[in-house]
Amino acid sequence: MKFLSSLIIVAFLLNTTNVHADQPQLAIKLPTISSPSSESDLGAVISPLIKTQKAPFSGLLLSPRAIAEIIAEISSYEEAVTIEKDRLIKEHSANLDRELTNQKIEHETEKTIISSRLASSEKQVLDLGSQLQKEIENRPNVTLWASLGFFGGIGITLLTMFAIQASN
Repeated sequence: MKFLSSLIIVAFLLNTTNVHADQPQLAIKLPTISSPSSESDLGAVISPLIKTQKAPFSGLLLSPRAIAEIIAEISSYEEAVTIEKDRLIKEHSANLDRELTNQKIEHETEKTIISSRLASSEKQVLDLGSQLQKEIENRPNVTLWASLGFFGGIGITLLTMFAIQASN
């Protein structure tokens, strides 16, 4: 099971995808606007216009600073996305590296444990084989003992018959 997990992690590491965004570059330039000297700078102001106010159309009135802030946000958006994308890629890569390292450590540990168990089993097989060989070498001769038993039984039977006849 751990081998399968390691294989999946390696497959994810080797099969990375690249993210490409085909967005046009924003080349928005602010027009130079000269404010009358009698007007004070209100900062970044967005003010809704209604139909009764004097304007060629209803909508929003944006101060030059408000327009500059909007343009700055739009132009820096791509850079912010790139920074966030790079951060997420590095974080994900670090997590994968950490997980791969953990899997390698677990793999080496399991390998060591299994190797020691295998060596122990091989020693046990050798010990049992030598014990079996000793038992085979030290077993009694079955033919000899069978013949002694057979002839011993015949002899005892004959002696018993002679003893019975002699007593009669």
